[in-house]
Amino acid sequence: MEVLLDFHKSEGSLLDITDLFSLLENGVQYEFLKSKSVAVRSLKVISISNSQIPEIPDNLSFPDLEELYLHSNLHLSYIPPSFFKHMPALKVLDMSDTSIKNLAPPVFELFALEQLILRRCELLMELPPEISALTNLKVLDLEGTDLVCLPDELKELTNLKCLKISLYDAESYRKSKKIVSIIPAAVLSKLSRLKELSIVVDPQDVWCNAAMKAIIEDLPSLRKLKTLKLYLPTTELLNDLVELKWNNDDLPIYQNLSNFNFIIGPCSQHFISRLPSDLEEEFLKLKKCLKYINGEDITTQFAEALKHANALYLDRHWTMQNLSILKESNELKFCLLVDCNEMQVVFDGSDFNHRVANKGENLLSLQYLAIHYLKNLEVIWNGPGTGCCLRTLRVLVLHMCPNLTTVFTPVLLGDLHNLQEIIVEDCCKITNLIAEDSTQLTSKETLPGLKKLSLLYLPELVSISSGLSIGSELENLVIYDCPKLKRLPSLGMCNKDFIEIRGESEWWDALKWNTPEWDGGQPHYLRRAFSELDTDEDYLDEFALQYRNSLRLFVEECAAN
Repeated sequence: MEVLLDFHKSEGSLLDITDLFSLLENGVQYEFLKSKSVAVRSLKVISISNSQIPEIPDNLSFPDLEELYLHSNLHLSYIPPSFFKHMPALKVLDMSDTSIKNLAPPVFELFALEQLILRRCELLMELPPEISALTNLKVLDLEGTDLVCLPDELKELTNLKCLKISLYDAESYRKSKKIVSIIPAAVLSKLSRLKELSIVVDPQDVWCNAAMKAIIEDLPSLRKLKTLKLYLPTTELLNDLVELKWNNDDLPIYQNLSNFNFIIGPCSQHFISRLPSDLEEEFLKLKKCLKYINGEDITTQFAEALKHANALYLDRHWTMQNLSILKESNELKFCLLVDCNEMQVVFDGSDFNHRVANKGENLLSLQYLAIHYLKNLEVIWNGPGTGCCLRTLRVLVLHMCPNLTTVFTPVLLGDLHNLQEIIVEDCCKITNLIAEDSTQLTSKETLPGLKKLSLLYLPELVSISSGLSIGSELENLVIYDCPKLKRLPSLGMCNKDFIEIRGESEWWDALKWNTPEWDGGQPHYLRRAFSELDTDEDYLDEFALQYRNSLRLFVEECAAN
């Protein structure tokens, strides 16, 4: 049995409970812990998070406790050593997002411990040699906790299956502690049972290249590895990784992995990504993801790795003019472009049609395309027909592309039968979502799969569909700060009971209905469908963030299906 108790709303006491299996308390008060929990000895699971407690009282005893979650207690800086002396059965300990500076010695007497999770503990700088005593440990997760070094004794944890660490070169601290090596030689190669390895380093550190090279050299010893996350500051390191093989294997190691995440290229202190951090974080969670930052070329090895990637994130590539590198990337599902200022065209049709003619397939997996801050972008597709290259695209996001005037050309429209969501935001020159010459298409219904359309901050937008009817699946239409948009497109055979339109009331009242699209005037169902958009500043910030997080919503939808 697992019990949820809320002592902020109840007068109940723990003193009379003798057979409680689990105590889950969110925002627990320090005095409550100090006075009431002492008598509860049969607990198996305790979760105390998001509280204001500065320390844990030392009069607690939980001999049967197996899981202890103390995460997200930012004020928690001290845990008395005696606290852990009475938990011989503890298997899971999570102290992430706390202010602890070190681990009390009794932690290393928790010989049953299998998972130690210390994520984003900003004041914790190193693991002591005593970590070697936790020989049953299977998961050691310190992602986001900047350690200055790894102890040589880490190699004694031979049962580890998951290791996640972040490293930072605090040179003065290392000198004061007489720490010679940040990553001792051959530590990783001893952890032969590892299935998941994540190593994040500070890209500004001078030791970074040598450290990552040593890590790559240890990988052939990790034959059970299935998930690998690395930061590679140079393309030369990527080249080394791409060519690395396990003994007697024909395929490179990375092709044998079920998941990888490689961040490639030099990060610079002078550049701060303009992409919302939560969107970047969501994108980097995608399976088989490549992020290339501050790139100046595309190496053969990068192009080869891209063939096996599920997601591509290009951030500030200085020379790339289009995405011709994708012409052999049939497995790619997600693509994110940020600050690639030489790019005037996303796709050049001449590159892709050559591939289609020869093999009959291309980009048949791309489902999500997001484009942010491409200041010179003029057109998404240029040249001859798409040859069904974008037939699977389901989400298109355009944000801050100041030279883009039209989104969809006739050539592109014929391929987007499965497009479900469009977000266009802050593109100051866009006049038409769909080019005017698209009226020559044989079908008068366009974007037949479209469900969500959001148009935000488009001061020059005058037309959405250039007289064509939007497909019958539309459910949600949001228009904000598009002052020149005076008419809506015909909504065709859309379900009149489910469509929702949101915008400013002044804009809605000024719409013209005596147009060819609406020869009978404004239909009654649209009056019911419209709701005024709250223009409160805080709400609009939240609204913009919600749509920038469309990736997360899309991934969740895919997972649910």
